[in-house]
Amino acid sequence: MRLLERQVEGPVVAFAKKHRVEVVKLNGMGKRSLPDRMFLYGTRVLFIEFKRPGEEPTEAQWVLHERWRKLGHRVYVVDAKDEGVRLIKLVLLSTSCKHTRAKKSGPTVGWCLDCGSPVVGGRGRWKASPLKGAA
Repeated sequence: MRLLERQVEGPVVAFAKKHRVEVVKLNGMGKRSLPDRMFLYGTRVLFIEFKRPGEEPTEAQWVLHERWRKLGHRVYVVDAKDEGVRLIKLVLLSTSCKHTRAKKSGPTVGWCLDCGSPVVGGRGRWKASPLKGAA
């Protein structure tokens, strides 16, 4: 029995949410050729169009994906759950940053601009939290 699109999409979305990646469903927003999901982690953004194994995107989807890629966005077509999980790991969760990560007991003072991770110390490129000092 062939997998359905939701059987490919579901485990990838669950993996992303487990790793605190924000997941937004895009189809149904008035434009048929949009990718299925947008994944956000810190300052990193990834768009994925999910398909049944072996299925190809429509011509309109290819055109939109290529236009967004030329603008610098990461847009992928995924037809296997392992492939989707690997993309989340490589594009969103992998980091080569040398910043100080937030300790469980310490306050978060901002986010790393390179990888989006919470930062406690001043090493690395980071942006102050907009909530710090808010009343």
